[in-house]
Amino acid sequence: MGRVHRGCRLHETGARYGRALQSTAYVAWAVAESGGADVELRRALDYLAGKLGPDADTYTLALAAAAMTAAGRPEAKPFLEDLDARKVTDEKLVHWTGKGEGATFSRGDVLDIETTALAAHAFLKSRHDTAAAHKALEWLIAHKDPCGTWHSTQATVLAMRALLAGAGKGGTVERPMKVTIAANGKVAQELDITPETGDVYHLVSLRPHVAEGKNTVALETGGGGSLAYQIVATHYMPWPKGEAPEAARELSIDVAYDSTSLKVNDLLKARVTVRYNRPGSAPMTLVDLGIPPGFEVLPEAFQKMKDAGSIERFTLTGRQVILYVREIPGGKPLSFTYQLRAKFPVKAKTPPTTVYQYYEPTLRDETRPVVLTVL
Repeated sequence: MGRVHRGCRLHETGARYGRALQSTAYVAWAVAESGGADVELRRALDYLAGKLGPDADTYTLALAAAAMTAAGRPEAKPFLEDLDARKVTDEKLVHWTGKGEGATFSRGDVLDIETTALAAHAFLKSRHDTAAAHKALEWLIAHKDPCGTWHSTQATVLAMRALLAGAGKGGTVERPMKVTIAANGKVAQELDITPETGDVYHLVSLRPHVAEGKNTVALETGGGGSLAYQIVATHYMPWPKGEAPEAARELSIDVAYDSTSLKVNDLLKARVTVRYNRPGSAPMTLVDLGIPPGFEVLPEAFQKMKDAGSIERFTLTGRQVILYVREIPGGKPLSFTYQLRAKFPVKAKTPPTTVYQYYEPTLRDETRPVVLTVL
C-alpha cells in the first residue's frame, strides 16, 4: 500500500494503480452517503472525474457512479450512461459483469453480484433507467446462494442495499396476510404475518412432504402486501470416477493420513497440502478441515502456524477446524501436518476437507472420504 494523500485517495503506481481508483470511489461513496460535503470529498470526486474514462472496469465505474450520485455531482450522468451501455440482458433480466478484483478481492461470480448491486443502487438513487435497475434486482434475487445470501459478506451487504433502495412499497405487509405452503398437494405449514412481523424470517422444512423424483411446491397468499421467498433443494451426487489432474484444479487440496486402522487413544497424523495453480496468488483463502466421528483434534499445530504467520487465525469446533489464510502464492503450496486422537471404537468415513476462496467461493476443491477404523 502507498501513502494516503489529501482528497481521500490512495496513491499507487504500476499494476495496482486501479486499486487507488477503487479505494477512492469506495471511500467517497461512504462519505457522500453519510452526508459529508467537505473539501476532501470534493477533491476525491474531482480525482475520479479526471481519471475514469471509457476504459475503466465496470466495477470501479459502478462505485464511482454511486459516489457521484450520492454527492449530487453532474458527472454522475455520463458514468450512468456508460453503465447503461454495458448492461447485459439475459432472459429479461439485467446484470453487469466485472473483471479482475473488487475492492475487497472479490472475483468471478461474486464480483458480478457486487457490480450489479452497485450499478442498480446508483440507477435507483439517481432515477436513471429504473426499469433496468428493477430487472437487475430480479437478477440478484435469482442469484442468491442456498443460504439465502450472496456467498460473501460484501456481496450480501451490497445486494441488500440495492434491494432496499428498490423496495419502495414492495416487500412490505400493509395488512395481515396468511401464507399457505403446500408440497405435493398437502399443506406443510400456514403462516400468519402482520405488519409488525413482516420482516421476520420464516424457515419451513418440506422434508416430510417430499419424495424421490418430481415434487410440486405451492405458495398461496391472502391479505395485503408482498413478500420475497426462496425455495432451496439439496441433493447428493456420486463421486466422479477418477480425479482431475492437480494442474487442472485451479485451487486444490489433498489430505493423507498415516494410518487407517488405529486403537483407542492412538494418534492419527494428517498431512494437508493446498496449492493455487493459477498465476498470481489466492487471497483470503479458507481451509475447512472436517473432523472424523470419534476423533478429537490436537490444536497445537494450528497455534504454531498462527504464531509463525502461516495463517491469520483458526477456529476449532467439535466437527471442524477452519483456517484463515491471507494469501497462497501460485507455485508455493501451503503444507502442514496436525494430529487427531481416537477417542473410542468406531468405523467411519472422514468428512470432506474443503478449500475455497472467501471472495470467489466457486473456486474450491474438496477431498474424498477415507474409511478409518478404531478398534
